[in-house]
Amino acid sequence: MLLWMVLVGCAEDPDNFLRGSMTTTYGLEFNDVRSRLYDSELSIEYLYSDDETPETVTLRVTLDNAQLASNTVYDLLSMGNVGRSDVYGGALPDMNEGELTLELFEETDGSDISGRFQARFVTPDETQLALRGAFLTTLERVEL
Repeated sequence: MLLWMVLVGCAEDPDNFLRGSMTTTYGLEFNDVRSRLYDSELSIEYLYSDDETPETVTLRVTLDNAQLASNTVYDLLSMGNVGRSDVYGGALPDMNEGELTLELFEETDGSDISGRFQARFVTPDETQLALRGAFLTTLERVEL
């Protein structure tokens, strides 16, 4: 029994997760993740919906105008953002540090995409909040 508890405690994170002090202060529940590649950005969207709530983006991680490739780390302060819609419960505080790592990426519609990100935020009262997450989903190319 003790061995089982140790093994469960050492289990890897699930493919899609959000963790950190930000999750206790801001409602970041989700039950699906999607990735969309637009002409000018890659968007990783953590989504929530149920029988009473239409699909809502609870958190969005974006990379703007970047040369995207597998096994590459991107600075979210200079080339991206972590945010959410005011409709879902208000904007997030200012991000003061962040990076996204694309582990698996191919620009083909329907291809698998995976990675992880971490970010730090500062509230108006100077409280520091942290957020980290991971994703494994299918890429959707969006032509506008």
